[in-house]
Amino acid sequence: MRSERLPQLGVRFNPAQPIDSSTSVTHGETKKAGRILKLYLAYGTITQRDRPVAKRCVWACRLRANPAEREGKGVAMARNLQALRRTSGCWLAFAVLLIAGGAQQPGDSECSLGDAYLKMGDTAKAHDFYLEALRNNPRHAQACCRLADVMRITDPSGAIEYYSKSIQYDPAYAAEAFCGRGNAYLDLGDLDRAIVDFSEAIRLNGQYAETYASRAKVYHRRGDLDRALDDYMTAVRLGTRDPAVFCGRGLLYLDRQEIHKAMADFKEALRIRPDFAPAFLSRAKFYEKQNDLQQALADYNRAIELGLRSPELHKQRAEMYLMRGETENAVRDLAEAINLAPKHPEYYAIRGRLLHKQGDAVRALADYAKAIELGSRDPEVYCARGNILCDQGQFDRAISDFDEAVALAPQMATFYNARARAFYEKGDFPKAEADSLRARELRGRMR
Repeated sequence: MRSERLPQLGVRFNPAQPIDSSTSVTHGETKKAGRILKLYLAYGTITQRDRPVAKRCVWACRLRANPAEREGKGVAMARNLQALRRTSGCWLAFAVLLIAGGAQQPGDSECSLGDAYLKMGDTAKAHDFYLEALRNNPRHAQACCRLADVMRITDPSGAIEYYSKSIQYDPAYAAEAFCGRGNAYLDLGDLDRAIVDFSEAIRLNGQYAETYASRAKVYHRRGDLDRALDDYMTAVRLGTRDPAVFCGRGLLYLDRQEIHKAMADFKEALRIRPDFAPAFLSRAKFYEKQNDLQQALADYNRAIELGLRSPELHKQRAEMYLMRGETENAVRDLAEAINLAPKHPEYYAIRGRLLHKQGDAVRALADYAKAIELGSRDPEVYCARGNILCDQGQFDRAISDFDEAVALAPQMATFYNARARAFYEKGDFPKAEADSLRARELRGRMR
């Protein structure tokens, strides 16, 4: 077997070369390494044929680095796996066994293995190894935070539970966990809690660019474009090279009607990563604003060609199809979004609005109910369900939904008007008049 150079390690390693038997390895290290190898075999990372070579890696890592150095070298190795497209079990085994040698507590090795898979884009195996880490150490804060990161894509409510545990277990991960939990609240439409968490993350670590970018999204959703821009600018000043940040700022510029700045940010995102599929999604929104629906569709399809299986992609393309009047295609994309993220409330809410416009009140009501069941705190969802219930003569249930919408967004005149209608239909004219007056007052303030 030929010798190969390991990236960033400066070590020439030949697995077939005998190991100096004078070098001692503790029983604990050997046992730990054996457990990692079993995990590799169980998850198909290595085969039985690879096992002898991988076992030699255990001894090699003992020879090549002392315990204090192993973790850093292993992490460096794992970071290079994706870039080098190295999928060989032995290479991954070498990286993780290095990490295992520097593990300080139960669960560290499995958590690091999850990180390696996450860097390679294999979220399913990353998820499994984070769970394995928590089985070995239920209070492993890093594993809780990382597991929540993986879960947030499809199950933001479930992710919140693990972010909260991470915050509780170890303050060292609090800033990261607050940021992650804020993003989960944002996914659920709970903008107030999202702002609180992002602001707390910034208080704990004001140098974390991602947190500013995430808070900017909330301000953007709220319509506070100036604050949103300030936070995006801070993220860029902190030196972020995350293309997602430039995509977000580009969409903000788009809403500010600063067209040229928007396109410049989309170009910058693609310059940083030419294969960054979300940049094509963002640029598609630009073309939609320009009413160039053909080019928008081309960008959506390009994102799919790049291998992006994202519920967000299908949601955005559904909205574009609606602009083109292609209702059936829109429904199909929303169904795919729900298939990819069955616990994400937003996609049920959007499909509910579409079905409602089509006159399918029964299915729309079911989708709104599902969105709320999954934790949606979007006042528009409660108001939409309330409107259907009001149309059906279920005035008390409708008023309950309008109450919730008003509580979530007390400055929105639309919700008071909707509740006024329900009170009027029910025959409660004083309350109907009070809500109508309140709605007029709020509209007057906005002028």
